[in-house]
Amino acid sequence: MDAVVDVVRRVAEHGPVVLVAASLGGLTISGVGNVIPDLVDRLVYISAWSCVRRADPIEYMQEPEFAGNLMAPLAAFNVGDPARLGVGRANYRTADPELLNALKAATMADVSDEQFRAFLNILQPDESIAVMTAPGAPSPAPTSAWPATAHCRWPCRTG
Repeated sequence: MDAVVDVVRRVAEHGPVVLVAASLGGLTISGVGNVIPDLVDRLVYISAWSCVRRADPIEYMQEPEFAGNLMAPLAAFNVGDPARLGVGRANYRTADPELLNALKAATMADVSDEQFRAFLNILQPDESIAVMTAPGAPSPAPTSAWPATAHCRWPCRTG
């Protein structure tokens, strides 16, 4: 998040700053908005996390509602010990067709198999545990003045 804060500080003098995030990037832009709200004009969450009732995504994943989410069964992608690795590691190179079909249904059901395989090639296998457990809630005071733009698949702030 510090790197994004530094960039926003450098570019804010040139015009409005709009931060756009997908997935866990929502936690980063929420954090940036909390740290320097006077320099951020808009936060845009596209299928992104913005924790408003729980502290972080891990807490949301423990909720009964998450069990019915298309992403919940994809825990089978996880490999390794996050405590030892310091990351949550996913094996997107699995040969398990059922698991790959479930990921496609959850993320890109409306694209061809070829497009889905191209998408798999850009995925990072590691997600920082620090990001997953960092407080992800936008602060109510500064963000209440921001116009809301949201396309949400996860629990997110929409207004």
